[in-house]
Order: sequence, then C-alpha cells, then structure tokens
Amino acid sequence: MIAAGLFAFSIHELQEAGWFPLLESTAFDISGALPDDGGVGAILRGLLGYNADPSILEVVAWLGYLLIVGALYLRPVAAPSPKPSAVAEGSPRA
Repeated sequence: MIAAGLFAFSIHELQEAGWFPLLESTAFDISGALPDDGGVGAILRGLLGYNADPSILEVVAWLGYLLIVGALYLRPVAAPSPKPSAVAEGSPRA
C-alpha cells in the first residue's frame, strides 16, 4: 500500500511537471470529507501518499501497481527440491 501510494504520488508530480499530460482530469474529490492538507489526511498523505483529489492516471497507476505487485507477491512458489546426498542410499559406505 505504501509503495503504491508513493508510485501514484510520483505520477502526480510528473503530471504537474508536464511530463505526463494525459488523463489529468480529477477522478474523484473527497477533500470535503477528508482533506489532505491537515489532520488525519496529512498523516495519510505522509504515510500512504493519500490524495483527496487524484487524477485518473494516479488512480490507474495506484490500482495497476497493487494488482501487478500483489499478483507477484501472492503467486504460488514451488518448494525447493531436496539436494541429492553425496552417498546414494543403499550403496556401501567406505
């Protein structure tokens, strides 16, 4: 969650710099209920990269990051196979 928020915040900063001039319209605005410039919103902004009025590209970046990294994190991983011992079973030992 923290990394996804930081990634979305970096997209926001790149949009402000003019590097990503696409999907800049506001996806939603909840600044009336939870503004990001003070109180709990400021804490969430510092910890999770919360934005009360993100652009569409920020929301897509946040969700995309969570889906890709979440899928990689939750993918099944095969258990490592045991290494064969130096002496095979059943063979005489010296």
